[in-house]
Amino acid sequence: MPSGGSCTTSPRGDIKLSSRALFKKNWANTLIKVIYIAGFGRSGSTLLGNILGSLHGFIHVGELRYLWDRGFLEDWDCGCGKSFSQCSFWQKVIKDINFPHVIAPHLVNVRERGIHSRHLLYPFTVRKLMMNKMNEYLYWLKLLYQSISEHTGCEWIVDSSKFPSHGYLLDNITNINLYILHLVRDPRTVSYAWWKRTKNLGLKSNRNIMPRFNPIKSATLWLEWNYIIHHTWSYNKNYIFLRYEDFVMQPRSSIFKILAHLGLPKEYCDTIFINENTVKIATQHTISGNPVRFQKGVISVLSSYQDMENLGLGWRSIVSLITLPLLKKFHYALQS
Repeated sequence: MPSGGSCTTSPRGDIKLSSRALFKKNWANTLIKVIYIAGFGRSGSTLLGNILGSLHGFIHVGELRYLWDRGFLEDWDCGCGKSFSQCSFWQKVIKDINFPHVIAPHLVNVRERGIHSRHLLYPFTVRKLMMNKMNEYLYWLKLLYQSISEHTGCEWIVDSSKFPSHGYLLDNITNINLYILHLVRDPRTVSYAWWKRTKNLGLKSNRNIMPRFNPIKSATLWLEWNYIIHHTWSYNKNYIFLRYEDFVMQPRSSIFKILAHLGLPKEYCDTIFINENTVKIATQHTISGNPVRFQKGVISVLSSYQDMENLGLGWRSIVSLITLPLLKKFHYALQS
């Protein structure tokens, strides 16, 4: 097993908590490596995150942006199968930072009224003024990532929140070494994924259908978010670009390329990949995400692939027209 990883795992590959359970006074000097999967929703980030999180020294925490509401307020199920309030991993992480649960609604309000993805296109001076109002939010985010790093002993934390705005917040937290993994999927396939009815397996209520957008809205947001991500980080040495279609066709090779960008040897894949397309997924403590976050064990990555043919020709043409400015840049054909 590669020596670079330091994550404590069980023989089944499940994440266990480190014995170092006390709040560390030297956290201020701890460098935390975060791989942030950025992109638009329904682009395959949960599957990619779970594969990365199964590597030695990595943990995938899902869409951590939603911890305050979907964790504290709505008690969604963790990827381990237990509810957030019953998951020993999250409860110990939270206890260690002395987080007062009563302020969770306040942090949700700060998040929703704070910096949004479109604001990343504003002048720096304007963004700086907006960020000054996010200090309390950044304080708790920083403690949260530090506690995750401390309890797992993992060198790499994978966050699949996708929002450009959340990535920007992480980029402004001292001691976080941020890697942007820009995941892009064909907008016509994404539009179909947003349009169809999908059960939310993490929410135990009658409202267990995941949010749905019509193809025009999803195409517009796909264009906006991916442009903002590319505009904000593509110049950065820690920026990694990956098309979902390339990933599902050659998952192991795609992970090799990511590891190379992180400065890690490809041998990290040997413990989880059975062949190019087949991988062993370990249990992940994910907050929110696609229902595939509950999958574990041996899976075929290619079997998760869906193409755009499920979206009618008329809608495909409309989505192609809306997203035309980025189709060529991301090497997608105009005619679907």
